Amino acid sequence: MAKTGQTVSPQIIWAIVGIGILAFTGILTDTSMNATFPDLMKRFNISVW
Repeated sequence: MAKTGQTVSPQIIWAIVGIGILAFTGILTDTSMNATFPDLMKRFNISVW
């Protein structure tokens, strides 16, 4: 494989890392809220229907 001499700028690397962290945080928040919804519904007397 021939080396082209191109490098990736640090801004691109940090942008990819930031997007990864934000995506993980979004999934974590979604999962935790799905586990919390039944308790919140009981506390606030809200039914599904």
